[in-house]
Amino acid sequence: MARSDTRLHIALIAFILLTIMFSVFAFLFYRQASDNMARADSAEDQALAAKQAMGVAMNEANFVRAMLGESELGMEAVMSTYVPEGAMLTLKTQFDQDMQELGEGLPEGELNYPAIARHLVGKIKEANEQQIAVNAQTATTLQEQADQVTASKAAEDRANTELESAKAAYATEVAKHEEDRKQLTAQIDNLDKEKLKLSKEKEDISQLAVETEERLQADIERLDNQIENVSTELVKITRPNFEVPDGKIVSVNQKTGRVWLNLGSADGLRRQTSFSVYPSDTIGVGDPDDLKVKVKAGIVVTEVLGKHFAVARITDPKIANPIHTGDIIYSPIFHPGRTIHVAISGVIDLNGDGRSDLDLVQNLIKSSGGKVDVVLREDGTTVGDGITTKTRFLVVGDEPEIVSGGGGTSYIEAYSSLETEAKRNGALKIKVDDLLNFMGWSSEVRIVSLGKGGSPAADSAGALEAPARGDDGSAF
Repeated sequence: MARSDTRLHIALIAFILLTIMFSVFAFLFYRQASDNMARADSAEDQALAAKQAMGVAMNEANFVRAMLGESELGMEAVMSTYVPEGAMLTLKTQFDQDMQELGEGLPEGELNYPAIARHLVGKIKEANEQQIAVNAQTATTLQEQADQVTASKAAEDRANTELESAKAAYATEVAKHEEDRKQLTAQIDNLDKEKLKLSKEKEDISQLAVETEERLQADIERLDNQIENVSTELVKITRPNFEVPDGKIVSVNQKTGRVWLNLGSADGLRRQTSFSVYPSDTIGVGDPDDLKVKVKAGIVVTEVLGKHFAVARITDPKIANPIHTGDIIYSPIFHPGRTIHVAISGVIDLNGDGRSDLDLVQNLIKSSGGKVDVVLREDGTTVGDGITTKTRFLVVGDEPEIVSGGGGTSYIEAYSSLETEAKRNGALKIKVDDLLNFMGWSSEVRIVSLGKGGSPAADSAGALEAPARGDDGSAF
């Protein structure tokens, strides 16, 4: 029993010792493992730090190589993944400043220190070459200036020599001028005396000229008065006598508006000749104011039927005062067997539309057998042979207006000149309206009779009830 307990105690002690030993070994092993794990973590951190340091070192190396132009990536690619710090940032700032100051003219991809060095070397060589050229040019310029100075000195010497010669010549000329001045002074004194004499003669001549001018002016006024008196008498002598009729009405057809005249081809009558018609007992039709009272109508010849026979169309008839057989007809432009000459001047506008009717008046005069000797056109020019002693009338329109600023002076001068010529040659001045009234002309619209017994054929000259004619074609 005692041995069993001893063995048990020994076994227990052994177990306890083994347990203690195992615990010690376990503790020692765990401690070793913890130390190894700590060393492993430290080694891993150191490896990571070393890797990061290696990356920074590589970026810095690439940055430095880019500054030195040795990097294949280029500065822009390097800076896209690298942000410099500390000394590298200072280096980058200096690099940028150097590139800005020294890299002008270089492409963006060549901005590095070796390229800058090559660029500066090229600039220095170029500057040296330019300096050499400038030095050569300066030397040439200095030589040219030296040559010019030499030439100027020679020219100055020649100029001084010429100046001395000129001074001597000037002294000679001064002496000669002084002698000439004395002679001229004597001549001036003589001329002054002659001038006084001529002034006295001029005063005498001027007085004589004034007296002569006054005498001539008096003679001119006297002659002008004589010319005026002669012109007045000439106008009285040549003034047409409107109291003698040019013809008379031998038959009337009131229905067709036609009349027959005792004028024809032997009298020089033409178609389109116009007359004014007056009562058979009319005496004196020369006053234009009486035309409105005495005139019955106007007529226009439509056809010449014989030597002393023609038919005419009535224009502007008066129902209360119709035309009768035996009424007399007048026209200042027509005279049996004779051509009436006229001149035309002034502004002619018959209907007030602002347009010239000068051509219309000319055509009316020509169609009535008259002849236009001269006409003053609107532009101030005259057309024709001028006014002569054959010219019976100066037909005038409105007087030209004097425009401020001198415009239209040529027309006014021509207008006045024609009036002077008309007065000098005894032509009667007559207004265009009075002339047309004497001629019996009026602006009208042709009317064709279409009433009972009327037809276009009946509207032609002499179509209805022409009066009987004699063997010579004249009207009874």
